[in-house]
Amino acid sequence: MKKNIISTIFILFSFILFYGFKYSTSFDKDPSHFRRIKIFDDFDFIRPCRIKKDKSEKFYILDRKKSQLYVFNKSLELIHTISKLGRTQKDLYAPADFAFDSDEKIYIIDSNNFRIQIFKNNGRYMETIPIDSSTATIAINSKNEIILNQPRKKNLLFFYNNKGDFLRKEGDLMSLSHAYPNKKDEEKYKIPLSRISLDIDQEDNIYVAYFFAPIIQKYNSKGELQWEHRIKDEKVDYLTEMFWKEPRSVTSASMDGIQMSIICSDIAVDINKDLIYVLIGNGDLYVVDTEGKRKYPIREERGEYRYASDKITITEGKLFSTSFEGVFKLEFLNKQPLK
Repeated sequence: MKKNIISTIFILFSFILFYGFKYSTSFDKDPSHFRRIKIFDDFDFIRPCRIKKDKSEKFYILDRKKSQLYVFNKSLELIHTISKLGRTQKDLYAPADFAFDSDEKIYIIDSNNFRIQIFKNNGRYMETIPIDSSTATIAINSKNEIILNQPRKKNLLFFYNNKGDFLRKEGDLMSLSHAYPNKKDEEKYKIPLSRISLDIDQEDNIYVAYFFAPIIQKYNSKGELQWEHRIKDEKVDYLTEMFWKEPRSVTSASMDGIQMSIICSDIAVDINKDLIYVLIGNGDLYVVDTEGKRKYPIREERGEYRYASDKITITEGKLFSTSFEGVFKLEFLNKQPLK
């Protein structure tokens, strides 16, 4: 009798252990989580909007409100700042994003001055490239071609050489009926729905996430569409529902004259793991592989809705984010999604 009881308990325990473990590690049933760890606490950023790391392991943090680029060594000690708020030749005014070319020159989108400012990594001003249409994101490929999103010029992606000369344009604008299949097309949505964030890999493939639609796409180095992935996630479903009901109740932005809830805040490519991370509008992460296949969502540790970080960046397999709250390193919990 005693042996039977022990056997029954052992079988029951094994069953619970096996199935409990199986479902607790399933990203569909119990997704991984991450926590944000604040870094650069000693610095008085107002509106950090992008963090990146160069080949010499220096950190660069762009502050949109202060209109300065901060440069730190790998010990997180301030080396120098680049530019200042203003409208003269070397200044910045509400910069939105930046990228490095192969020579480690820095290209900064100087939004309110309608130009790209180019600096050496020691802070010396190099030159200015005027831009004739607004853009909030920039990437530079291995040929030192500048890639911008300028939907007011009737295409998704615009390519320029490093002197600002136009090379080509690629990609169709997003229609309302494609972004939201239950809606009929309205011309006023075409430009704002075509606002994107973008990132590139080592082969110059371009990955884009739409700010106001639950869609991710991959383009090859020529700008030809390779695949499209429609995000399937309950948190994203809620954001798209609020898009039409009450966009101000979630993270939203007035873009091209329309107030809309933000579905995808940013996108970042992990070239070592062939993973694509999308920062969705509630602050969670959504992961696909480089072929556009859904992997899993990763929830923010607190599990409550919060306003999303502006940008995410992957450096040597580590994720960093920026928001009005500061600069953060993202630490994964429960199960390491990079494996």
